Amino acid sequence: MAADGVQWIETENQFDLGYWVMFARGLEPGELLRRLAPVTPVDEPVTRFDVDAVEERLGGIAVRVGSSGGWAFGVVENGPVRLGVDVTARLLSSGTVALEWWRTVNADTGFAFAEDGQTVCAFEPGLEHERSGTDPDRLLPALRRAGLVLPDGSTPFEHGLDLDGPLLRVLALAEQEFGVDLPRQAVLEGGLTAGVLGE
Repeated sequence: MAADGVQWIETENQFDLGYWVMFARGLEPGELLRRLAPVTPVDEPVTRFDVDAVEERLGGIAVRVGSSGGWAFGVVENGPVRLGVDVTARLLSSGTVALEWWRTVNADTGFAFAEDGQTVCAFEPGLEHERSGTDPDRLLPALRRAGLVLPDGSTPFEHGLDLDGPLLRVLALAEQEFGVDLPRQAVLEGGLTAGVLGE
């Protein structure tokens, strides 16, 4: 079966109020949830249509999890919550590597890559010249290939160039450089294992 990649989450307009996606290489979905502790497990699979009722019943934010291509993934409707940008990637990356990205209803965005409990590179798509982390240049070759950093090290944003969809380019980078895949049908229509983060 062909992989769906991750760009579809930006192009299909299914998450108008935002989303938060996280990946950890080599983890089982249940372990991804445990690393987000404290999390209340949900006994039954949760679809997108069940999220509001589950959140109301358990008093928190539902994280639906699964696996694809050797990565565990987590999806949260309506943007990031509680932990803040790159904190989740650090939690998930102990002994492995992790990615997270998000978009809010106000179109604020973020991306982070972490390894062994440390944020390696984090930035706001479109502002790649403001990278942070323990090795913010680690992804520089990939950012250049994606057209997000120019040959002189500056970004299109710094030059006032019209760069359509920087987050979409970051998602293309995630597919090409890390091989992550978010199964579209499972996320949009299927019941996934879930847990609820306390608010």
